[in-house]
Amino acid sequence: MSLYSKSSSKKSKSQKKKEKQREKEKAREKEIEEELKNAGPSQKDVEIDALKKKFLEPNGLVLKEVKADGHCLYRAIADQIRKSESDYKDIRKICADILKDNEAEYAPFAIVDCSYQEYIDNVRSSSEWGGQLEARALAQGLQRKIIIYSVEYAEPVIMGEEFTDSKPILLSFHRHYYALGEHYNSVVTL
Repeated sequence: MSLYSKSSSKKSKSQKKKEKQREKEKAREKEIEEELKNAGPSQKDVEIDALKKKFLEPNGLVLKEVKADGHCLYRAIADQIRKSESDYKDIRKICADILKDNEAEYAPFAIVDCSYQEYIDNVRSSSEWGGQLEARALAQGLQRKIIIYSVEYAEPVIMGEEFTDSKPILLSFHRHYYALGEHYNSVVTL
């Protein structure tokens, strides 16, 4: 037997092995696909459907998705005040300024593992996500009512009820939108 025929039979065996591995991978992918198909809707889908039925559809509203990068609250608010989502830095600055100027009002509710000043600096220039405290500060800073729809609550959460002169900012809060955690989106009329 020549060297050539020996190496070609080895190559043939390795090709067969690779083909067998590819077949196993395809079979596994098909199993996963079937499992997902039979698993039913994801937590995200269930949450969105409930939000639509409970709040959005009855009020002629729809979700407008914003990027999920830690700036979602600020991006959603920028979208609502007709700025570009990329103007989230301006919204963060407004929030940080209100938190700083009204420390006595907000500091007791800031749950942080750093100083209040470091917390304000994080609001201003990090990608730390914002929550209800920051939404309240933004309602005050923008002098606008902020309405947050969430399936977790029987009624929308309203920040800045005292601001009635302009159109409210509409947001949605999602506990299961992404695997990484909570998320805010903009809510717009149809």
